[in-house]
Amino acid sequence: MRVPPIDFTRREAYLVAAGPRSSTGYDLRIVRVQDVGDHVVVVIRERTPSLGDPVQARVTYPFRLITLP
Repeated sequence: MRVPPIDFTRREAYLVAAGPRSSTGYDLRIVRVQDVGDHVVVVIRERTPSLGDPVQARVTYPFRLITLP
C-alpha cells in the first residue's frame, strides 16, 4: 500500500494501529473525531471476525491513517 502525499504545512497526520492480529478479518473504523481545545480525540472501533467469517490464518496489522487540517 502506498501512502498518498501529505502537505504537512497544512495538515496533521494521525496513525492508529491495533498491533498484530492472528488472521484477516480485523478492521479499524473511525467512529468520531473531535477537536477538544489543544488536543484531538479520535474514537476507533475494532471489528473482530466471527467464527463463520471467511478469513485467512495469517498475521495482519490493521491500521488507519487520517489527516486533519
